Amino acid sequence: MALLSIRNVFKSYFLHGKRIDVLRGVSLDIEKGEMVSMIGASGAGKSTFLHVLGTLDMPAAGELLFEGRSVFAMNDAEIADFRNRTIGFVFQSHYLLPEFTALENVAMPALVQRRDKTPSYAYARELLERVGLGSRVDHRPGELSGGEAQRVALARALVLKP
Repeated sequence: MALLSIRNVFKSYFLHGKRIDVLRGVSLDIEKGEMVSMIGASGAGKSTFLHVLGTLDMPAAGELLFEGRSVFAMNDAEIADFRNRTIGFVFQSHYLLPEFTALENVAMPALVQRRDKTPSYAYARELLERVGLGSRVDHRPGELSGGEAQRVALARALVLKP
């Protein structure tokens, strides 16, 4: 069984009263440990597809199965919990919280889950070291380059071990 199965997913948007079909019957299986990439022209639906996979957006039709369980059959609270515990996001715009340090930004998902602070900060520090930012843990996002901020976002996506 595939880790993630996407079956016949459709998604449309409406702009100025006109329907724009973005995803039209997309199907895909992703096995555990498999790496997948997407390429396509601007506006082809890559971000929309990722938003559906990440449960940030609902498809108009179709099914998303994770380990055989239908994700969109879950209620809103279950989907939010699934997203929080299972999926790690790295957005194109990093969305770091400007008032917090790199270390605090990385630890934030663990702290939101009310995990113990000491191991959460220790693991956040380890992740920052692994992405080459061990000397920048006390810097705020405005004090980081764009690439450094993106690496903080990557570490944050990994802190819950999705």
